[in-house]
Amino acid sequence: MLSALLSVLLSLPYQDGEQRFVIDLPNGWSASAADPGGVTFTRNRDGVLAICSVRVTRLGQTSLDGYVKALVSSTQGQPGYRLVAQGNDKLAGATAFRRRFVANIDPAGKLQKMADERVTASNGVAYLVHVETVSQAFESFVPEFSQLVNSFDFPRPQQQDQGIGLPNYVLVGSWASQTDAASRVTFYADGRVFFGAFSGAYRIDGNQLVVQLTNREPQVFYWELVSGNLTLVSPQLAVPLRYRRVLIN
Repeated sequence: MLSALLSVLLSLPYQDGEQRFVIDLPNGWSASAADPGGVTFTRNRDGVLAICSVRVTRLGQTSLDGYVKALVSSTQGQPGYRLVAQGNDKLAGATAFRRRFVANIDPAGKLQKMADERVTASNGVAYLVHVETVSQAFESFVPEFSQLVNSFDFPRPQQQDQGIGLPNYVLVGSWASQTDAASRVTFYADGRVFFGAFSGAYRIDGNQLVVQLTNREPQVFYWELVSGNLTLVSPQLAVPLRYRRVLIN
């Protein structure tokens, strides 16, 4: 339980470079590969590799059912494939298809992997979150897999239209002060914020950023994001706070 709690507390928000999704990376996880179809995240713990793959696919004329059928068909032929469970679930608050299966890693079947994946669609785009590791270690990674899956989110069409929810995706991530690199602010997609050593919550209201740190009065900043540089202005501050985005590799 303690390790699971630490994993959540030490997680870092990751924003896809094309702003297609956000996800919290538990301690020890990093982006290992990115391509036009998505991003793969990995963690090596005591020689055991765990993988989380996020795929973003435009459906075109294909329905979500058609996408799921093709997805299932592409893996059913793997040596040692065995379906453990499948059915309806949730991903980013939306109804999703979920499947868990095992398959051989080596040709002889002495080593198997277990995979769990969820897929949903919004506005003609399919979102797939797939996690896997060796079968024997799967349960030990469940707290981290759950953190990855539960934190995953993507912009909704209404957020883009209203121009209210979308800034959360713009600010999600870690930002370092341009005058003191050790001073950072980190925004999470679920509304949490770490302002230096202090934690709390935040919300976007047009060009205003409202920060409510624990046991402190709410503070209102006027925010501006230009060319990857974030500026926060407050009547309570003598000079603006200026930050640059910290990339997670």
